[in-house]
Parts: sequence; structure tokens; C-alpha cells
Amino acid sequence: MAKARNTAFFCKECGYESAKWLGQCPVCKEWNTFVEEPVAQAKKAPAGQVSATGTGKMAVPVHISEISLDEQDRTPTGFGELDRVLGSGIVKGSLVLVGGDPGIGKSTLLLQVCQKLAKKERKVLYISGEESLRQIKLRAQRMGEFNDHLLLLCETNLELIRNVIEKEKPDTVIIDSIQTMYSEEVGSAPGSVSQVREATNTLMQLAKGLGIEEPVNSPTFTIVQVYEGGRLPFYHFDVYRIGDVEEMDEVGFDEYVSGEGVSLIEWANLIEEILPENRVNITIEKDLEQGFDFRRITIEERRKSNV
Repeated sequence: MAKARNTAFFCKECGYESAKWLGQCPVCKEWNTFVEEPVAQAKKAPAGQVSATGTGKMAVPVHISEISLDEQDRTPTGFGELDRVLGSGIVKGSLVLVGGDPGIGKSTLLLQVCQKLAKKERKVLYISGEESLRQIKLRAQRMGEFNDHLLLLCETNLELIRNVIEKEKPDTVIIDSIQTMYSEEVGSAPGSVSQVREATNTLMQLAKGLGIEEPVNSPTFTIVQVYEGGRLPFYHFDVYRIGDVEEMDEVGFDEYVSGEGVSLIEWANLIEEILPENRVNITIEKDLEQGFDFRRITIEERRKSNV
């Protein structure tokens, strides 16, 4: 009998899974993007239960003519352009991924959606793995009035989140963000391909089993983007998802920063111990007393000591 695999290889660019390491991803065609990560072992569902939804009911197919549709199957968000993209609103039982660059406004947009849905007396659960309750409250105060139909939860443990969702049974759940969620059954760090896949699978089960409309906020899997069309090569790192500095070896960090090009590293404080001594630190800080859009930029040049 063949043994179950405990690890698999995932493409960091597109998430493609392979049983063995590949030099080039067959899907996105990128080179040297595969990393080995633990694979969560599938659980056997008790006899007579449906593991995909957790409803405890037998899986029974139905005729398409027996499925009824009504206007309540879609919930408008209150934002015309967003509703247009979603096809007139959020479909009941769907899972929606909201992606974008860091700081572009994903969290603010989703909190505004929560505000409008709560005003329609829909029970909304906003789960944050990045901000504290006070931070969310401060951001909410700038948007106007919120009612008690909005519930807030700061948590990243996927099993605890599942218990809360099953207990509260909200109409809509916001996860901010998927990259901060983790399952104790997966050995890799939060934000890794394995953790993101496990979190997405669990949330999909909840959405289908409980009929939850669930936008999920997530960035891309890319750690480094290479631009070679200019006078010098430009390497753009986003290390927000890095759980251990040793992961930077997998993307060839030393080769990039010691080469002839220019490297820009976001969230560089997470890998400060391996940063080159000769560098320029650029710190961008918010100052809410100066205004919501105000940013303070500090530039500090670091040089290796010759002592």
C-alpha cells in the first residue's frame, strides 16, 4: 500500500502543486519558484456525514429544475461599481477574494461594505488578523455611524474562527486577511502556500455549509518581482509573508542584493538580521493628527563601519 505524502512542492507564484520539485512551473512558466511544504492530511468523515460542508447530512444530488432562485440570493454591497463586478451583489454561499497591493485600501473598502450591510440589519462578522479592535474602531469612526449588527473579532487560529462562525451564524463574514490565518494541522508558517490553501478550503466549506457570503482579503504570493528593462535591474521584495528569514534563501536573496541591480524591500524590518550593512532605510508612518492621508517619510543612510 502506498504511503500518504507528508510534503508537496508548491509554486510561490501561482500556487501550483507538484509531487516533486520542478525547475519551471508548467502553469505560470516561472523558473525556480517551487518550495517544499507540509501537506495537511485529509480527515475521514464519519459514515453518513458530508465532510465538504460539515452539515452532517447525506450527500444527495438534486435535479437542476428543483433549484429555486429569488432576488434574495444576491446581496447588494451598496457600492455600485463593486456590485457590477460581483454581478449585482454577493451571491449567498459564495467565497470572494479581494486582492490588491498593500495599503491600496482593501481593508477600508471592506469595512465600508460592513457598514452598509449592517444598516440593512444583516449580521456581519469582521475578523481581523492584522489590526487590533481599537485600530478597527478608530478607522470605523472616520466612516460614520455603525450599529450593533457588526461584530468584530481579532483572531488568526482557523479552528477557533470556525467555531465562532458556526456559533454566531452571521449573514456575511469578512476575513482580513487570508494570509494571517493558520491551521495547527499544517506545519508551515502563516501566509505560506500550504496555510493559504488550507484556510481557503476551510472557509469554502463554511460558506457552502452555512450559506455565508464571504469576501476574503488577500495579497499575492509573490515575494520578489524582477524588472530588467531599465538602466539597472530592479528587484522589488515584499517580505510581509515571510515566517522565517531562512525562507529568503529559497528566493536567492543574497544573490539579488549583492548583485549589480537595485533592491527595494517592503517590510524590511522582518528580515533585518540579513539586510546588507550598506543600505538606505525609508520609513513611512501615518500621523492621524495631521489627517487620514498624511504620511511622514524618514530617509536614513546606513554605512558599514570601518572600525
